[in-house]
Amino acid sequence: MLNWQKNWKRKLKKPLNPLKLNSLKIIRILLILLPVYLLISCDGDVKNTINPEDIPVDSLNIQYITEQINKEPKNAGLLSLRAEIFFEDNQTEDAIKDAIKAQYLDSLNFKYYLQLSNYYVAAGQSEKAKNTLLRLTQNLPDYAPGYVALAKMYLYAQDYNTTEKYLREAESRDRNIGQIYFVRGLIYRENKNINKAIDQFLLSIEKDPELYDSYVLLGLLHAEKKDTLAAQYYQAASRIKPENVEPLYNEAMFWQENEKYDRAIKIYQRIIAEKDSNNPYAYYNQGYILLNFLNKSAEAIPLFTKALEKLPDYTDAQYNIGLCYEDLSQFAEARKYYQKTLEMEENYPLAIDALNRLDKHNK
Repeated sequence: MLNWQKNWKRKLKKPLNPLKLNSLKIIRILLILLPVYLLISCDGDVKNTINPEDIPVDSLNIQYITEQINKEPKNAGLLSLRAEIFFEDNQTEDAIKDAIKAQYLDSLNFKYYLQLSNYYVAAGQSEKAKNTLLRLTQNLPDYAPGYVALAKMYLYAQDYNTTEKYLREAESRDRNIGQIYFVRGLIYRENKNINKAIDQFLLSIEKDPELYDSYVLLGLLHAEKKDTLAAQYYQAASRIKPENVEPLYNEAMFWQENEKYDRAIKIYQRIIAEKDSNNPYAYYNQGYILLNFLNKSAEAIPLFTKALEKLPDYTDAQYNIGLCYEDLSQFAEARKYYQKTLEMEENYPLAIDALNRLDKHNK
């Protein structure tokens, strides 16, 4: 390495961590997913002769379900099922129409309120979602999860007082719902009261040991404190949902940020081998470690190249390939990749600086 090259590694583009969601993003995801879990566990509508749960999986399509609805137009379960198929097919307006009908036909069945509110959230109609949940609590005042769902709506709106009001309503009816304490933990996290947030997330998994999101949040909060308990919480989350990349990726980032590079690389390799061979960040972060911390620029190049292959507009990967070549004093190759970076993003500042640096030193 030449003398003038010694400082430019500080300009290396850092790895992305797209999985560190803030609380409001998390709550929006939970709002959309809530009815899915509840619908799975509910009994079918018993007032009609056609039970949706008896329909073969290979018949779960709009045409077949519509034929059944034509036979029993007041079968709320069938309408709910067709709504779910519409929703999965991104036909949200049609899903909402069927869900409204189902909720009207069976106004004492909580699942139809939750399903309808879910679709309103997905459609960006939060007031309608909120009103649907308010009707749920009015018509079924003893159903505690209805208040939890309302609390999540108000948390997303950052109305923490009203959020807490509905959490207390839920708690007064059933103190064993883990989501109550999870949502309360999110309030504390939003207000930077980390220790109380941790206490609430711990209480949530005491009530519901399978509450995946609490383990992930506990991992993130302990990672912020550089506490190795973070890794244990990520590992627990992985055991609950072994198909998810998120906790493994976050564990790798934790070790990377705490200079345990061998551990981080092993986990990134595991992500690629076992979970997601197309994950560009797992390739990129390995390259980042090799280039920036282990001085192995030549070994980093194929990893950045692989990241770029998996995500063709990954500008940072393109730039870092140039940086590797510059580190190896292969200046013509470095210049080529810096120029490619600017073709991808015209005003990418690090590539502009790099080309100016090469020009200054006649490289």
